[in-house]
Amino acid sequence: IRSILVFVGWSRLDYTGRKMGSRAGGVLAQVSDSLKLLKIEELKKLMEDPEAFDVYFEKNIPIVKEKQELIRAIKDSNIASAKKNMDLQTSMESLSRQVEELRQLVQDRQLVLRPKFDEIKMFAAEDPTEAAKKQLDEASAITNSECRQMVEQTEASTDWNKFAVDFTQKKKLYHLQQALLERLENKE
Repeated sequence: IRSILVFVGWSRLDYTGRKMGSRAGGVLAQVSDSLKLLKIEELKKLMEDPEAFDVYFEKNIPIVKEKQELIRAIKDSNIASAKKNMDLQTSMESLSRQVEELRQLVQDRQLVLRPKFDEIKMFAAEDPTEAAKKQLDEASAITNSECRQMVEQTEASTDWNKFAVDFTQKKKLYHLQQALLERLENKE
């Protein structure tokens, strides 16, 4: 009964007979009238069996029934919210695992690609004209060496027309290489 009274809005029970609020008086009157109709054996049975006690008050006092319905609704709502929260927690844990796996994958990829990145970065930092000048210098030295070998290997029986064409082509290539090399050196 105390929980009923607390539920309907009273934190103190007035057992001294002082007049309580109209709502309290109405509920207490209902409880009092309902209990007056019971026989002693029925009252003892209600006191011994909590389930029978709850059923009796739910049937005979409407505010108790409302309270029980509200409690059931709150419990059902709490159960539904708890299930939803657990489902969301499971989803969050799954997403957290996926994020961690992706983070690990990225770290592994970075470890694999780091040397290549450093190599590209170093290559980009180098001056490409130096490499080009070096290659042109080597190529022109080879071409000049081939021209000398051609002159040294000529004999009296050599076809002078063919020799002149081949030698001219080689010398032309050598001079083009030298001109490109000078251009690169002048750019600096």
